[in-house]
Amino acid sequence: MVQRDKLKKHIYHYSSKKFVTERYVFFALSHLADALGHAEIWKVVKPHFNDLVLHVIFPSLCYTDEDEELWETEELDFIRQRHDYFDELHSPSAAAANVLQAGLKRKGVLEEMLQHFINVLNDGNSPVRQVDGALHVLANLMPKLATSRKFKKDVEKLVHMHIIPRLRHENKFIRLHAAYCMKMCDQVSFKHDNILKESIEGLMGQIGNPDELLAIKVEAGIAINSILDEQGEKCSKYIRPHVRSLLTELFRLLTQTSLDELTTITDSIIETFPEEVIPVAVEVATEIHNLFIKYANQNNDETSAEGEDGEDEEDKTITMIGLLTTLQTLLDLVDDNPEISSKLEPVVFNIVHTIYTSDAFDFFEDAVSLVESVIVKHVSDKAWEFYPMIRQKFDISGPSQYPTLNDYMNCLHSYLTVDTEKFLSVPERSVWMLEMCEATLKNFDLDAEAHVHAAKLLECFILQCPGRVNDFIPNILQVTMNRLQAGHFEETNNELVPQLLVVLIAAMHYNFELFVQCLNHLQPFGMETVQWLFSEIFANKEHIEGVHNRKMVLYAICLMLRLPHEHQPPAIANDAKAVATFCLELFDGIDKCLKAIAERKKEELESSDDDDDDSETDDEHPNRTIDDELPWWSCFKW
Repeated sequence: MVQRDKLKKHIYHYSSKKFVTERYVFFALSHLADALGHAEIWKVVKPHFNDLVLHVIFPSLCYTDEDEELWETEELDFIRQRHDYFDELHSPSAAAANVLQAGLKRKGVLEEMLQHFINVLNDGNSPVRQVDGALHVLANLMPKLATSRKFKKDVEKLVHMHIIPRLRHENKFIRLHAAYCMKMCDQVSFKHDNILKESIEGLMGQIGNPDELLAIKVEAGIAINSILDEQGEKCSKYIRPHVRSLLTELFRLLTQTSLDELTTITDSIIETFPEEVIPVAVEVATEIHNLFIKYANQNNDETSAEGEDGEDEEDKTITMIGLLTTLQTLLDLVDDNPEISSKLEPVVFNIVHTIYTSDAFDFFEDAVSLVESVIVKHVSDKAWEFYPMIRQKFDISGPSQYPTLNDYMNCLHSYLTVDTEKFLSVPERSVWMLEMCEATLKNFDLDAEAHVHAAKLLECFILQCPGRVNDFIPNILQVTMNRLQAGHFEETNNELVPQLLVVLIAAMHYNFELFVQCLNHLQPFGMETVQWLFSEIFANKEHIEGVHNRKMVLYAICLMLRLPHEHQPPAIANDAKAVATFCLELFDGIDKCLKAIAERKKEELESSDDDDDDSETDDEHPNRTIDDELPWWSCFKW
C-alpha cells in the first residue's frame, strides 16, 4: 500500500511539473502497464483510471516546450529521436502510451475515453497542445477502434472529420500527429473510396510540399507505406500516379535525414509498382549510387576523425545496407529488360569498386550479390574488371573478413558459364579460379559446404571447357586426390566424397587418353588410381545423389565396360551382378529425381500468380545446361 501511494504521488508530481526524473516516471508507468494485465490490480486502478489518463497520460502525450525547442533548433535530432526505437526504452511518453494500450483491453474504457477526446477535437477553442495530445491518444486508440465491432464501421468517418483536415493545420505538431494517426489507420476498413483517396492525397500533399518540414514529410512517407502494406490494391491506385515524385522525395529525405526506415519504404514502393518504376530505374539507381558514395565517404572521413580525436560519429552502415538492398530489388525488377540492365551496370560496379577498394567488409556480401544479378545473363567488359578483385579479396591462407568460396560460388559460376570464350581468353582467370578452389580444399577451418562448392566448380570448369584446358587437368586431378586422401569427412550425409569422385570422372569424360597419361604422376596410387576410384564409388554408392552425379557415375561404369575385360578395374570385372544391380539403382534414382523435379515444377506453376514468371526457359541462359532437366541417356555420348 505504501509503495502504491508513493508511485501514485510521484506520477502525479510529474504531471504537475514538479521535479521527478524521466527515468523514474518511465519505470513507474511501465510497471503500471504490466500490472494492469492482472485482474486484482485492475480492480484497484479502475476507479482512478480516467483521472490517470486525463492528468498523467494525456499530458505526457502532448508536445512539450523541450520538443518545440529541439524541433526548432535541431530538426534532424528531433527526427532521429522520434524514430529511435531505443529511445522508447526510457521515454515517459512511450510508457504512457503503453498504459493507455493496457487500459483499452478492459471493458468500457474505450467508449468513455473516445468520447472525451472527440470532444477536445470538436471544440474549436481547444488549445493546440490539447489538440495535438488528443491526436496522439487517437493514434493509440486506432488499432482497437479498427477491430472493434461497435466502432469499426464509423472509424473512417472519424478519419474524414478529424484527421484528414488537420494534415493541413497551421501548427506543425498537429500536422505531424495527424500524419502519425494516418499511419495507425492502416487497418481501418475503408468502405468509401473517396475517404481513402483524400487520405492518400493529403499525405502526398505533405510529402510534395516544398515548404513542408522534414519531420512531417518523413511521417507522411511512413504513413503511406503503412497504409499501402495493409490496404494493398485498394489504395495503390491512388499512389500509382505519384510513384516517380514519391521516390524522388523519399531519396531527397534520405539524403537529408539518413533515416534507415526510409530505405525500407523505397524498397517497398519499388516492389509494389514495377511498371511505374522501370521507366525511371536509371534515375532511381543514380540516386542510390549518389547516396551510397556520399555515406561511404562520410564513414571513411569519420573513421579517420575517430582515430585522431576519439569521437565516434553516427554510423551510416544500416542505411547503406538498406540502399544496397533497394538497388538489388531494382536489378531484379529490370532483369528481363537488357537495355535498362546495361545502363544500371556502371552504377553497380562503381558502388562495388568503392566497397572493395575501401575494404568495407560490412558490404562485401551485398556487393557480390549485386554482381551476380548483373552477370547472370551477360558479362560485359565492365563486369570483367571485377573478376581480379575476387581473387584479391580472397584469403588463400585461411579464414578472414574476406568472402569465401561459398559467397563467390554463383558469381564465379556465371563468369565461367555465361561467357566461356572470354573467360578462357585470359589465362589468369582460370589460374585464379583454380587457386581459390585448391586453397578452399586445403582449408579445414571452412565448413564442408565450401569444399563441396570447390569440387563442383572444378567439375564445372572441366566440363564447360572441352578440349581447351588440357594444361590444367593434371593439377586438378592431383588437388582432388589430395583432398580425398586428407580425410576430414562428415560421417553422415557425406556429399563431399561423391562430388570429388565426380571430378575425377569429369576428367575421364573430358579426355580419357589424357586422363590415363596423367596417372603415372598422380599420387598416391599412380596407375592404380582407376581401380581405387571404382572401389570408392561402390563404397560410397549410398551417398551418390541427384540426377547429374548419378549420370556421371553411369557414364564412368559404361566407359569401363567398353574396355577389354583384362583392363577393367576389379570392381567392374569381378562382379557383373553387383555392377548390374548398382546401375539399376542409379537408373531408378534418376527416374525418381526427374519425377520429383517435374512434380515440384507443377506445384510451382499452380501456385504462381503470374504466368509470365512461372519458370525460366533454357533460352534465357543459352550457355548453361541444367542436367536435372535432361533425359538420363543424354550423358551417353561417346
